[in-house]
Parts: sequence; C-alpha cells; structure tokens
Amino acid sequence: MVACGYVRALLIVVLLATTASAASAAGAITTDDVEVVVVASSDATFRAALAEALAPTGMRVIATTDEAPTVAQLSVTARAIAEREHATSTVWLIVDTSKTTLVTYDLDVDRALVREVPYAAPLTATQAAEIARMARTMLRTLRVTPELDLPLPPVRVARVERTRATFAARVAPLVPPNREPAPGILAASVGASLRVGAPASDAGFDGRVSVWWRLDGLGLALHASVATRGTLETMTFAGRISDHSLAATVHALVLRGPRVHVIGLAGLAIHAVTIEGVLGSTPVQVLRFDPAVRLGLVGSYELGQRLEVGIAMSADGLLRRQRYESSADEIVVVPRLQLTTGVIASLRFL
Repeated sequence: MVACGYVRALLIVVLLATTASAASAAGAITTDDVEVVVVASSDATFRAALAEALAPTGMRVIATTDEAPTVAQLSVTARAIAEREHATSTVWLIVDTSKTTLVTYDLDVDRALVREVPYAAPLTATQAAEIARMARTMLRTLRVTPELDLPLPPVRVARVERTRATFAARVAPLVPPNREPAPGILAASVGASLRVGAPASDAGFDGRVSVWWRLDGLGLALHASVATRGTLETMTFAGRISDHSLAATVHALVLRGPRVHVIGLAGLAIHAVTIEGVLGSTPVQVLRFDPAVRLGLVGSYELGQRLEVGIAMSADGLLRRQRYESSADEIVVVPRLQLTTGVIASLRFL
C-alpha cells in the first residue's frame, strides 16, 4: 500500500510539471496576441527587411544584442532567447568580411536551420531583402515540414511536389475567400438548345426549363423542353411536326474548380411527338409518346453566389423507333438518337 501511495504521488508530480511546462510554452507564443520573432543582428537594413517580409503574416520583429553561440549551443541559446522575449522564433544573421550565415529557430518544433549566404558585409538593401525572404522560407519550412530527419526525396519526386505546390499557390488567389455555399438546395435553369437528330430539318431548336435539387452534389432534376415545329411535305401529306420532351434525371458533381463545376446526369425521358396536317384531303392529328434514355453533362460558371451560366449537352436514345407512313408513302421517321447542345442560365433559390 505504501508503494502504491508513492507511485500515485509521483504521477501527480509529473502531471503538474507537464502542465506547468505546457502553460509556460503557451505563454511564450505571443505578446498581446501578436506573434513575436527575435532577430539577433547588428545590421539595421536586414532588421527592417525582415520586419517587412514577415509583416503580411502578422508577425512583429524585435531586435536583441545576443551574440551567436557555437553550433553545439545553438538550439539551447535560441530557445532561451525566444522564451525570454516571449517569442515564437529566433533569427540570427552572422556577418563577417568573408561570408554571411543565416540561422532560424522555431520554438514550437525546437529545431534550427542554418544556411550560408554568398554576401559579405555591408549588405545592400536588395541583398538584405533577399536574405529576409530566405529567413521567412526557412521559418515556414521548420513549421510545416516536421520530417526534417527523413532522407531526401528523389529529384523526380521533388520536382512533382514543387510543381503541385506552385500550381496550388497560383490558383489559390482565384478562389473566392471564405466563400460559403449558396443558401438552399433548389435551383432552376432556362436555356436554348440546338438539337441534332430532330424529326424534321427545321425543328432543331427548343427552349428548356429545369428544376434541380442539390445542384452541387448527388441529386435529382426535372427537365422540360418545348421544340419548334418543323414542316413535313410528301406526295400525299402536308403538315407540321413537333417533338416536346419531359425527363427526370439523377446527377452528381464530377468536377469542381474556382467558380466552375461540371455535373453529369442520367435518367429517363419521354418524347411527345405530334403530327398535324392534311393527308390528301383528310385532316390528320397524331400524338405518340416515345420513351428514351438520357445522358448528359452540364458545365457552369458562377457569376455570383446565386447566378450561373453554362453549357448543357445531352443525348437521348429513343427506346422505340417511330415511323409514320401512309400506304406506300413514308411521311417521317423519328431518329433513335437525338443530341442537344445549348446555353443555360441557372438561379439558386430557397
């Protein structure tokens, strides 16, 4: 029982010590909610350049007169200075007549980076600005690359990673900052289309209206199109033909970029084909319904949080081939495949 009591007391002491150490480290991170970086350098030009380089990140640079220690004492001294000044990082610039050495230390990861710079004293403003940017990069490397002790990656792998990082950095400004999704999950679109494979040559245009549920994800949609009438003239028949449609589809987001997204859709459609005219001297009016399978893609560009414009493409494959004829006179054959391409404007609501 006595031994258990000692063990319990020891655990309490360790826990209290760990908590006090964490609290001390947390207190050393910022001063007045502003992150502080200590720079140990007598070069006023470099101090000013470093302050300018770190200003966009919200860091404040303070100067100290501490001398640079030996390599063996580098991390220990850097930590002591950072804790003393309630700072997160320490930067040394050791300048002599033959070379310049840049040292950066981060308290959070307790690591230091050392780099020789090919500039000798006194530094010009351009050289100081370049070294300041190096220091900023080294501090970032310490914070976001904890695997510093791992072997170097192969050159080809490193090139791919650099290319990805560069592309991401260039694309990031194009993305609207802190953009929230448009309110609601309903949207409506209107558009005009050109149809290839319409029943008559001059009936290839139609207007389309769609209602979408969950436009940015897996959802459902209803589509209606009203086509222009085409002219039919044969030896025995004179009249007009129209091919309106109604479709229900399932859609999913397949590609998204800055302000651009592409969705794919698939579903079933029903075509209402109407023929009106005169066969010989007899008035004729025929209405038939043709089921079809629909596949399509819609690409949109966001003009605002609610308004989008884009291009819609779809293909309808009729499940039944419609043929209209009278005796030996073929009036029209409705094609099985109809391709439609057009422009749309979509409005998100609710």
